[in-house]
Amino acid sequence: MDKLKYNTHIINFLEQWNKLFLCKKRPKDLCMHWNKIFELRSSYFSKEIWNVVPLKNFFTKKFFIANKNSNFNIELDKILLHKHVYKLVFFNGTLCQHLSDNDFGQWKIKIRKNNYIKISPNYLIKSNFFLHMSESFCENIIHIDLEKNTKPLIPLYLLHINSGGQNNKIAVINSRIHINVQENARGEIIEHFLGNSHYSYLNNICTNFLLESSAHMNYLKINFDNFNSYHIANNNIILNKNTTFYNHLFNLGGYFSQQNTHVCLNHEHSDVSINSLSVPSNKQIIDINTYIDHKSRCCKSRQLHKMILSKSAIGNFHGIIKVEKNAVKTDGHMKNDNLLTSKHSKINTKPELEIYADDVKCSHGSTVGYMNPEHLFYLRSRGISKNHAKKMIMYAFSLEVLKNVSYKSLHKTLNNLIVSFLEQIKI
Repeated sequence: MDKLKYNTHIINFLEQWNKLFLCKKRPKDLCMHWNKIFELRSSYFSKEIWNVVPLKNFFTKKFFIANKNSNFNIELDKILLHKHVYKLVFFNGTLCQHLSDNDFGQWKIKIRKNNYIKISPNYLIKSNFFLHMSESFCENIIHIDLEKNTKPLIPLYLLHINSGGQNNKIAVINSRIHINVQENARGEIIEHFLGNSHYSYLNNICTNFLLESSAHMNYLKINFDNFNSYHIANNNIILNKNTTFYNHLFNLGGYFSQQNTHVCLNHEHSDVSINSLSVPSNKQIIDINTYIDHKSRCCKSRQLHKMILSKSAIGNFHGIIKVEKNAVKTDGHMKNDNLLTSKHSKINTKPELEIYADDVKCSHGSTVGYMNPEHLFYLRSRGISKNHAKKMIMYAFSLEVLKNVSYKSLHKTLNNLIVSFLEQIKI
């Protein structure tokens, strides 16, 4: 797309959204976020990512706010990956109380209007266009609190079921979730996204985590949106003293999936681990962005991001580890490994370090390659078909991420899910 046409599409895209925003009266704080969108538009859409990610069709589409039918019904037993959970079920971003549990044990759930509280600037670690869009249009905030000194044995399961728009229109779902893990609490959250039709939708979600002193959180996210959908997620994570945060992401759906993860290690002895496995095929696009800000001493971060790309799939990874001036004894490591199964698939990878302190231990690395012919030959010589041999190599490549998942009760389910998904890919 030449630059003039691209800019025209962006202008039309913004004008369309401006009409949607102005069609009803909005609280002052939401207007603040909307104004921020126009401040960011030039810098955001001129970024390198939009040169490597072809989204021409997205900006030429017609958009509308998705239908919020809270009476939606579906058989959950066929969908849930884990049965022994406290479940919150959403349809197009709206809570379905008849499908959700009534009792959440030590988890406290509240739904508040978006103008109920002012936005804390700490939650906006890294500003971007779609983050402010979700803040502007989201009418309700889901507040999840895990109380002080509690350690529930049952995970909280957030199930997002989405439906799209017909006639070449995209239904937009804006969601906002605040999760507060209080002092010395320990919990697990599973977040599962899927589409119940083949129609197009944009899932634009902002999830904020605040971990107070000595808190621990295990967070597993599985994206199984349909292949005509767009998924843009902004996760802001604030870690205080002696906290640990484990984040596992499995990207298995969506035409375009962008995951922005921003972590702020505010106080000493806080640890974060981020692992992701993305398996785009055909013309799918995966965009993974991480920003880890080490603000205090003696903190640790670990990242492992893997992509398996087939057909004409495109992958993009951009990760930054920043070490502030006073963050001595920082231990940060980031790795991005990519397996290409087709000469038509593409990967762009850019790991970065920004270090402003002495006495730190930081490293980053990236690998890109095709399947090893010797490995294929070895498997073929054992009577294994070429297609099955390739699937075995793809599965073996994904195992490192699977083994890092700390949800022991979900290992078998996730393993079967990955095997089944890989079997469906044509290579």
